Amino acid sequence: MTSEIRHATARDGTRIAYTDTGTGVPIIHLTPFGAGSLEFERLPSTMRYMYGVLQDRHRLIRYDPRGTGQSDRDVDAFTLDALCLDIDAVAEAAGLTRFAIFATTSSGPVAIAYAAANPQRVSHLLLWCSSARGTDLRSPSRRAIDAIAREDWKLYTEALASSAFGFAEAEDAARLAEILRDHTTPDMRAAFYGTIEGLDVTNLLAKVRMPALVMHMRDYPLVPASGAARLAAGLPDAKLVYFEGHSLFPLRAELMRSMQTMDRFLGGDGNIAAPC
Repeated sequence: MTSEIRHATARDGTRIAYTDTGTGVPIIHLTPFGAGSLEFERLPSTMRYMYGVLQDRHRLIRYDPRGTGQSDRDVDAFTLDALCLDIDAVAEAAGLTRFAIFATTSSGPVAIAYAAANPQRVSHLLLWCSSARGTDLRSPSRRAIDAIAREDWKLYTEALASSAFGFAEAEDAARLAEILRDHTTPDMRAAFYGTIEGLDVTNLLAKVRMPALVMHMRDYPLVPASGAARLAAGLPDAKLVYFEGHSLFPLRAELMRSMQTMDRFLGGDGNIAAPC
């Protein structure tokens, strides 16, 4: 499935690359930093299934955040305000007045801050293996993997991708590792996470008035599940769902269940076929 890559311009002049596919409830997806490709065919099979379901049933807008992929790479610094400008730019370019936000891991604090500040624009908030506090995204396992980045960028991307998919999904992990290497640099990734780790948007949770779906892989070592209950408890209208597994992305039956859960949350019937 080929998607046309378009560009939006943020208010600070940064160009943001995005794709816009499907019809229905608009969803802006915030990927982990550098971990998504706008070229659908390049994605790991698990991600192709997830995005395929979403764009078949809804309108899916994916983008490369500043500093990654086909968006402007020359970024002086990352701030919460600047990362929220990326969302605004894409929404305005796509002509959206109201939309859902689906955020994964490190993009969660940005999504929460944007939703709290823009209740009139955000219809639903979906959070996957994320947290309101950047420090929750820095488990001992994550710190051990990140230490490799300073010495061996290729090994680092392979270790991170294997943690995301599990070693049994070697082809998906290899695809993600290649995307990470192509879409950002060690310095840019370190700068981004330096910002994210310093964020704590817990005080904004009470301002997130739209329905929220907090999803977490119960045994994913890089983002401990203990933070998911705190996150859901702090949101006024949240549902918490755990999925079984050690990787960031659920496999087989759990993968289908996760998409059924998301589809129902967005107003669909949840009648979704299993991945091939």
